[in-house]
Amino acid sequence: SERSFWQLFPMYMAAALMLLIGLFPSIFLNLLKQPVGLFTRDIAFNHSLSQMGTIDSLQTINWVSAGFMLFILAVWVTRKLVNRTKIVTVAPTWGCGYNVPSPKIQYTANSFVRSYTKLAKPILFIEKEETEITGIFPSKKRYETHPYDNIERILIDLPLKKVAEIRELFVFLQNGHLQRYILYGIVFIASVIVIPVLIDHIMTFIQFLNHL
Repeated sequence: SERSFWQLFPMYMAAALMLLIGLFPSIFLNLLKQPVGLFTRDIAFNHSLSQMGTIDSLQTINWVSAGFMLFILAVWVTRKLVNRTKIVTVAPTWGCGYNVPSPKIQYTANSFVRSYTKLAKPILFIEKEETEITGIFPSKKRYETHPYDNIERILIDLPLKKVAEIRELFVFLQNGHLQRYILYGIVFIASVIVIPVLIDHIMTFIQFLNHL
């Protein structure tokens, strides 16, 4: 079920606060000067920012943000005043003036991008699903095309498929038995301890053979 306004009110307040910080950062920066200065002793927060001109830049951002918001408000008010005496109607997208529209005469997504599909045909993998027309009175016809990026299929899908196949080889390790999971940990810890010692002994033995 949909949440009520008061349940979502804290989220709206947090979003509004983040928006205000982004639009008017210098106001919040000035509010933070004194409490942060108690810990930094006015070293990095006030003096450095003033030297770098950060505060002046933030003030410029404030003015630009305020001007942008006033511009949006002016456009919205102007639009409301202009459309106040006009009748606003809603019509279907891509109606094309048909009096008796049906799915048979509507454009498909592929028809809109057909020109671009032809240009990109060398790098596209187009899968077709078609029902062949047979008989004098054929049954329902079905024709679908599904273009897919051939580069993505080669560089992404195939490597991921190979990784999944390799991962399947180790599925037996995830068997749900707690005793085996504990055994895995013991084997791992033992390996971490034994393998370096074993390598050290092998290197020592090789050095001994070299001195013979």
